[in-house]
Amino acid sequence: IVGALQALDSGAHVFIEKPLSTSLDGVSALLEKARVKGRNVQVGYNLRYHPAIKAINRIVESGRLGKILTAHAEFGLYLGKWWHERDYRQSYMARGDLGEGLLLDASHEIDSLMWFLGDVQQVSAFGGKLSELAIGGADAIRILMRMKSGSIASVHLDCLQPTYTRVYTLVGEDTALHWDCPRGRADTNLGRLRIFNSETNRFESVRLRGRPEDTYVEELRDFVRNVKKGVPPLVGIQEGAKVLRVISAIQEAIQTGQVVPV
Repeated sequence: IVGALQALDSGAHVFIEKPLSTSLDGVSALLEKARVKGRNVQVGYNLRYHPAIKAINRIVESGRLGKILTAHAEFGLYLGKWWHERDYRQSYMARGDLGEGLLLDASHEIDSLMWFLGDVQQVSAFGGKLSELAIGGADAIRILMRMKSGSIASVHLDCLQPTYTRVYTLVGEDTALHWDCPRGRADTNLGRLRIFNSETNRFESVRLRGRPEDTYVEELRDFVRNVKKGVPPLVGIQEGAKVLRVISAIQEAIQTGQVVPV
């Protein structure tokens, strides 16, 4: 936050890697500073630029699924396999002093669901360290979110599963959409997107176009393009702050065992 405030004071536009911060401390000041200075602050939720995630959002916006009633997102991979040729014990994920690593790093799922479904009204959650991994935070988290639209969404995050898992499921009334990555990581694979066809009464494949490895390039191109055009970014400071508020509520829900408003 301090560095972002200094950058805004210098007159710069700012790109912040996700999440916006590790806590809500200073976020209000950053929001106000960005408003006063009239500068773009983009938060690096690069998964929004993945061809499959963009396709899901287009389908939702088209109304083809009707009103989304329930949704689920899942991410999992054994922490020792996250970084090749690197000891996971030296990573920020293993350091409890840097915050709730799993929840912060895997907050793509929260951001994406909010992109599809809108704001979160309240959350409940359970999480903790269940394995023998040498990490300071949780290695598994289950979250239930009631959206302001009335939809119910669940999120599962872990660093335990032996193979890479990334799943999104959206369900309407007798409609559904499903995306997963059976061939590996989303940054190297488009994954498999299927949508239910009520006429054939089965799931049918949706063709995906684009390069999954270009998500980081595309978000930076978008940042530069929006700065030049003077238009807000796809994932701006307001969106980043909303995700961080949900993260904060999830952390409170895990600690208290209560349903927490956002």
